[in-house]
Amino acid sequence: MHAVEDSIEAGWHVYPAFHRGSTETRLFVFFAANDYGKGSCYNTKCGFVQVHRTITPGMILAASTYDGTQEEITLSVYKNDTSGDWWLGYEDSNGYVSVGYWPENLFNTLAKDANRIDWGEETDSFVKPGVTYGPMGSGRFPSEGYKKAAYMRNMKVIDSSMQFVDAPSNLMPYTPTPQCYELGDNPADVAMIGPHFYFGGPGGTC
Repeated sequence: MHAVEDSIEAGWHVYPAFHRGSTETRLFVFFAANDYGKGSCYNTKCGFVQVHRTITPGMILAASTYDGTQEEITLSVYKNDTSGDWWLGYEDSNGYVSVGYWPENLFNTLAKDANRIDWGEETDSFVKPGVTYGPMGSGRFPSEGYKKAAYMRNMKVIDSSMQFVDAPSNLMPYTPTPQCYELGDNPADVAMIGPHFYFGGPGGTC
C-alpha cells in the first residue's frame, strides 16, 4: 500500500507570482500533506504557526552580489520530541531564533519521523518540454565558484540524540536539466567555506 507522503521546505526564493510582482529574495517555508493534496501551502497561509515577531516567512532577505559581498543565513528544521511539532530555526549575523512550527497533526508520515532529506534548488516543480526557464541562483554555472555561483554549505542533520552531525558523504546529486542548470563543488574551497556545493545556471529552454 502506498504511504501518503508529506514534506517540509524552507529556504529563500524569488517568486514574483506569489509576492505581487516582487523580484526580491525572500525567506519562505512550504508544507505539503497528503501527497501534495489539500492543505499544502506557502508561508503562513495555512499550517505554519508563527512565533517570532520579526523573523517571518515572506520577509525580504539581503541578496549576495556577483564577485562581491556574500549574504548567508542558516536554517534548521527539526522535530520536537515532546510536542511532536516540526520547528524552523533561523540564524544570521544577529544570532539564532526559533521562527515558528508546523503542528504534528498536519502530517501523516511526518507525524512520526522523516525518511529523506534534500538540499537543493528549483525553478519549477515540474520540467515541461519547450518551456523557457529563468536563471537559478546568480545565473552562473558552478564552475565559476565562490562569490560567483550560488552555494549551500555546512549541511548537517540532527540525529536521534538531537545533536547536529555532518551530512553523509554519499549524498546523491541530481540534475534533471544539466543544459540549463548544474551542480558541483570545488575541493580547494573546503578550507575556506567548509563542505559545500555550488549550483545554478542561466536557464533557457530545457
